[in-house]
Amino acid sequence: MNKNKIIAVLLTILLAFGSNIVEVQAKELDSKDYDVEDISSDVDASEFTITEFSAGESDMLDDSQKRPIIERTRSAALLADNPNTRVSGSLTTSDTQALYFFSITGTNRFMLARLLSPNTNYVAQLFVYDESTGTASATNYYGFAGNLITLNGLPVGDYVFAVYSYDSTYGDSYTFDINATNPAANISSVEYIATDLSIFIFETTSGDVYGNGSFIYNTSATINSNLEWQRISESNWGSGYEQRTMDVYNVHVNSMSSPVSYSSNYASSNCAVLIYCDTGTGFSYFHSYYQSGNPPVYDSSWEDTTGRTTPRTLDAADFAGGNQHILVFDLITGQCIDFYSTLNIFYAAGYEPAPTISFY
Repeated sequence: MNKNKIIAVLLTILLAFGSNIVEVQAKELDSKDYDVEDISSDVDASEFTITEFSAGESDMLDDSQKRPIIERTRSAALLADNPNTRVSGSLTTSDTQALYFFSITGTNRFMLARLLSPNTNYVAQLFVYDESTGTASATNYYGFAGNLITLNGLPVGDYVFAVYSYDSTYGDSYTFDINATNPAANISSVEYIATDLSIFIFETTSGDVYGNGSFIYNTSATINSNLEWQRISESNWGSGYEQRTMDVYNVHVNSMSSPVSYSSNYASSNCAVLIYCDTGTGFSYFHSYYQSGNPPVYDSSWEDTTGRTTPRTLDAADFAGGNQHILVFDLITGQCIDFYSTLNIFYAAGYEPAPTISFY
């Protein structure tokens, strides 16, 4: 979206309030436990209705209010594509509305949004933005303060959320949360929704698990190849080198954790999940060492920390005594970033301290 066009839309967009608001589903968000029905609001091309507005069409606007939005609005911001963010502000008699522009790219998205304010008459309403003309058209998707706005299937395009007061009462602050990172999908279960909407994880009817736009794994698949992880550590000096290579592949998933903040010497993420590997998961470890001299010294080994030769698959012995082998999946990059396991030489041998894990 062109930032310069935002100025144009401020000159041409006209909002209508009151009687022009269309009733739609707006769900209360009061816990972290959700059924699919609590967050699913499916749309298709025929259901995603828009209405061209002009201020003159609203009987609730008097002559002094029938003017372009630029005369009433000072606040406008451009959000990232497929946004996942929180913005805050306040409405006043001199700044009665705020506009938040964003684009949906790549594929239709499942959007969650919510406005929070002590003023329960504050409203967030979705508009379709036409960049070519610099105009916006109202949709029938909105929510009063405290309501969760859900839209499963927001089409690719340009949009703007308008925050305004339904009854023209001002002076209160607000916070607006939006998460439009996940693709539209037929959802079978909601795994997690953060209170600020910043993390949204669900499972589809086909078993695909998504979190913040990243495909994590499929619950029905025997092997999840996208969960592969590799770490190559190399040390070189003038007369030699040492190299360690670890690979986790053909991942069999036992379970997935709720979101965590993860920090280690090797990797970190404030938005990750832990993937608990199951038997059948592949693992390999290779260590080589060379030092020049007379005679030169060279050594190599495929043995892991338990003394077993790799490549191999994890079996019951690897999980004896409740032992776990955990891949850390970063929801931001969509990749595994670490392997917390007794098979990881860096943790098993104490080369690096154990990571810090905090569950949300």
